[in-house]
Amino acid sequence: MLGGTVAPTKSAGPSRSTGAVRADALALAGVALALRLPAFFAARHLYPDDGEYGMSVVAMRAGGLPFRDVFSSQGPLHLPLLYLGDLVGLRTFDAPRVTPVLAGVVATVLTYFIARRLTSRAGA
Repeated sequence: MLGGTVAPTKSAGPSRSTGAVRADALALAGVALALRLPAFFAARHLYPDDGEYGMSVVAMRAGGLPFRDVFSSQGPLHLPLLYLGDLVGLRTFDAPRVTPVLAGVVATVLTYFIARRLTSRAGA
């Protein structure tokens, strides 16, 4: 129709309560963090990659540059993210595990948001 206005339409997606979504996301983040804390505080390496990540961070603490002095078969952001996690963890014994713990929490919350987008709150 020329010259006319079109009334805005409602989105076809499920109705969302921002407060409920935030509460769900915070609850899931808390559960994901609680499940990962025992591994975070473990005194020994839990699997081979855990030791490799730790040794990579220790090498970067000593001045090694990612992908020049320190090798990683993961993507280009892997070592810089491990280094940032080490800084956030204040370079303590457990600091190299900060990035994997945060990655697990973020992956859990993002999976919820994707499922929430595709289905209802109960389905997510």
